[in-house]
Amino acid sequence: MKKNTLLYLDENLVREAKKKGINISKLAENSIKSTLFPFSSIGEKAALDFGTYLKDLEKDNQVYFLPFKIKSLILENVGPIEKLHINFKEKNIIQGAGASGKTILLKAISHSFGRKDLSEDGIINNKRNFKVKLELVKELKIIETNFKKDYKCILIDGGMDRLEGEFLKKFISYLSKLDCQVILTSQMIKEKQLNKKFNIIKLENPRLKAMLKERVEDMMHKLMYVTRELKKKSSHKGDKEKKEGLEREKVKLEEDIKEIKLKC
Repeated sequence: MKKNTLLYLDENLVREAKKKGINISKLAENSIKSTLFPFSSIGEKAALDFGTYLKDLEKDNQVYFLPFKIKSLILENVGPIEKLHINFKEKNIIQGAGASGKTILLKAISHSFGRKDLSEDGIINNKRNFKVKLELVKELKIIETNFKKDYKCILIDGGMDRLEGEFLKKFISYLSKLDCQVILTSQMIKEKQLNKKFNIIKLENPRLKAMLKERVEDMMHKLMYVTRELKKKSSHKGDKEKKEGLEREKVKLEEDIKEIKLKC
């Protein structure tokens, strides 16, 4: 990237800044960026520099850089995941509803490289037999990314859900061009937003699915009751407030049922 050094600054300010060890160029650059691109969200600001964005996510334990590519993963009794076998490709996205085990899956991989014991994060229950088995890609070629030398795989947990529109599209394009394996999670992104390079892995939580199904059934019974009551009220001229309340409840129930069915 070319740098333009055309800045006219007060000499006294420059002198004081040097005394305090302030990087004037960086300060000026950030000020110009915030003026030109007054974005409201952290994700949109980060979209100006995706490399920095990934480093910031690493500080929040949402990105892990690994020295090997992952060929496959077997999990048993880890978090909500009872049994799972995944074969990874070069670019991968793990999709699933909340509590389906996306974050836990990435933590299981990163912990296998000596991060922390799985029980420290409550990922496993010591009373249950669990299994975490990784198969690595055997390579002689050493790959260097823009971030850290010898890291061949990047795990990204939820980094895409902070970005929208054109920034999300650019971030996907950026990841697809990286000379390393990428494994990331997302709850919001749609398949049509991904390019063909990404291998889509969908997670399901059978226990959560059964619980949501039961909840929908309860709400359907309640909706039937509200609908019957509305029919009764329509035949009477009085009780206007009760009728309006039932109509609001009916609309709310229909919206909630639709939303839960999408998760199932």
